[in-house]
Amino acid sequence: WWLTFNDTQLNGLIEQALVNNPSLHMVQTRLTRAQAGADITAAAAKPQLNASVDATQQLYTANGMIPAPLAGSVKSSGTAQLSGSWELDFFGKNQTALAAALGNTRAAQADAQAARVLLASSVARTYFQLVRLHAQGEVAQRQLAQRKQALQLVRDRVNAGLDTRLELLQAEGAL
Repeated sequence: WWLTFNDTQLNGLIEQALVNNPSLHMVQTRLTRAQAGADITAAAAKPQLNASVDATQQLYTANGMIPAPLAGSVKSSGTAQLSGSWELDFFGKNQTALAAALGNTRAAQADAQAARVLLASSVARTYFQLVRLHAQGEVAQRQLAQRKQALQLVRDRVNAGLDTRLELLQAEGAL
């Protein structure tokens, strides 16, 4: 919204505030966490597939309790497992959890956007206050210059005998 002012300095200040503000980084982290929670919840409603592989190599001692065919030998063994599951959502538990997780994500998005707008409006308000004060300072400088000119004019008139000392005191008071 601040781009409508066409002020490059204001644009730069707001952009810098939005990039470097630690509070916005925290809000963005909350949003990322909420989105991850929604993704995990959505994944629970889908089929699951798990796989595992285990390989071992074992040396059997020749002087132990192991009988002769295995005693003193090295044997390798391995297993591979593949399992799948799919939870049917008869009573809507997963759907309800997903709706809640999506609601949390939308709330975090709204919080992030509100924080960005609040920060941008705060920077813009402060910037315009500074611009206003700067303009008031320029007006005050111009008024001071005008009053100095008026005082010099009154001095010249007093020296020429056209004005009295009262006008000079009034001009000095205005300055």
